[in-house]
Amino acid sequence: MRETMIKGDVMKSASRLAAGLAVAAVALTGTASAQFGGFPTVTRQDQLRIEAQKEKSASKKDEEKLPSYLVVDSRAHGDDSYTSIQDAIDDVAPGGVVVVLPGVYRENINLTKSVSLQGDRGPGGQVRVMPTDSSRPCLTYAPEGSNDHALVSNMQFDFSDAVFATPGSAASKAVRAGFGSASPCVAIKSGVFTMKETTIDGGNVHFGTMVEITGGTAFLERNEIRGGEQGVLINQKHPLWDRTLLVDNVITGNTGIGLHMQGVSSMLVTGNMINANGKGITYNGEGGATMVGNKILNNAGDGVTLGEEAKQVLIRLNQIWANDGDGLKIYQSNGLVEDNDIQGNFGVQISSIGNGNKPKIYNDVEREISRIRKQTN
Repeated sequence: MRETMIKGDVMKSASRLAAGLAVAAVALTGTASAQFGGFPTVTRQDQLRIEAQKEKSASKKDEEKLPSYLVVDSRAHGDDSYTSIQDAIDDVAPGGVVVVLPGVYRENINLTKSVSLQGDRGPGGQVRVMPTDSSRPCLTYAPEGSNDHALVSNMQFDFSDAVFATPGSAASKAVRAGFGSASPCVAIKSGVFTMKETTIDGGNVHFGTMVEITGGTAFLERNEIRGGEQGVLINQKHPLWDRTLLVDNVITGNTGIGLHMQGVSSMLVTGNMINANGKGITYNGEGGATMVGNKILNNAGDGVTLGEEAKQVLIRLNQIWANDGDGLKIYQSNGLVEDNDIQGNFGVQISSIGNGNKPKIYNDVEREISRIRKQTN
């Protein structure tokens, strides 16, 4: 009898405990579920993180819906046709391709994501992009992600609009006066950027830099850069993440410096033609510059100048001919100058006017000068 009573009490206690747990579970599904032991189970930071993940997922789904290939045609008609390069870039999926058919496109282009911008090689002329706002670059590349990669190929950015090309006209003078040097034609600020087989033409009316590289990784190959105040300016800020490679480009007809390098990044310049500029190449950087196999010819000033801040230079197998200034002028630098062909310059073939470091020089012309001096003495 006693055992029966004990069993009954245990069953009643278990029943009351189960009922209590059920009530607690129901309560936790409502407002009380946000608290346990006096502390919230989901903090404000957690809520923000969850909301950000939801937005990112929604954004990714939206990007997946974007087309990966678009064609731009300045002569197209209809609502479904793209006549603006910028509109196509805005609408293409990240990493997508925008093909531009031959024609004239009057716009300033802004790239902020991974995209391949390709001029068509078919019949009908070339793809010419003319800026409509002289206070902004023709093309700006400034993505948020350091790994975003843009490729621009077979395009022409120029200023040969009729208003620029009429010498002496009031409109031409007004445009020239307002152009200024603060706005490059192509501005590369971050990310990874490749430009191939493209012409950057200042039309002898652009008073600024044709290509300005201030950040990221830039690779320029087989381009022609001409007709500006300065051809290419490299001024990158980070010694590890930033770098520039110039391969087989033609830099010509710029009234100032053809190629000016400064900053702290590493730079490789090889196989380029630096011809008929105000000066050929000037280097005043600290990151290290390698100049190999270039032709530096017929410039109005010095062929190659190493400035007072120049560090870690390697100059090999270059042809430095017929410049109106010195072939190689060294203010202060260190490194190696070896096996270059330096001759026919109207100044001194190799001059050193600094009182600091001087690179080791082993050139045919230097050896020849030493031989003549020995014979004379």
